[in-house]
Amino acid sequence: MKWLEHNNIPYTLCGALASEYGWESYGGQLYLDVPIGESNEQYQLICEHMDNPDGSFKIPDVESWIFLLEKALENKHHDELGF
Repeated sequence: MKWLEHNNIPYTLCGALASEYGWESYGGQLYLDVPIGESNEQYQLICEHMDNPDGSFKIPDVESWIFLLEKALENKHHDELGF
């Protein structure tokens, strides 16, 4: 998180993907508010920091996941009152 802050990359603590079949405790997940794109400097900086040229992760026990907005919105009903 210090690296993100040093590089002015906005982030928010977040939980695992929502599921109607069970719950997970917080595992250290972060949402990085950075548009994905080869022309985005912040995105490129993150990729260079986290990924090896072969696509493997540089930092032990740290993974990155990219979710399309459409996929993330599949569980938006979990935020509705009374769910």
